[in-house]
Amino acid sequence: MMMKAVVYERTDAAAKVLHLVEREVPQPGEGQVRVQVVVSGMNPVDYKFRQG
Repeated sequence: MMMKAVVYERTDAAAKVLHLVEREVPQPGEGQVRVQVVVSGMNPVDYKFRQG
């Protein structure tokens, strides 16, 4: 099964570094659960870190 993720590998403006990719859905280990995230907010520190 595949999932979509937005990733960046370097810091710069969002339009230059954010990419939509498909990744394998991770399987939970012993004593873990997998949670489906439908919507996620972004904290100011998240975009400041991405900008460098």
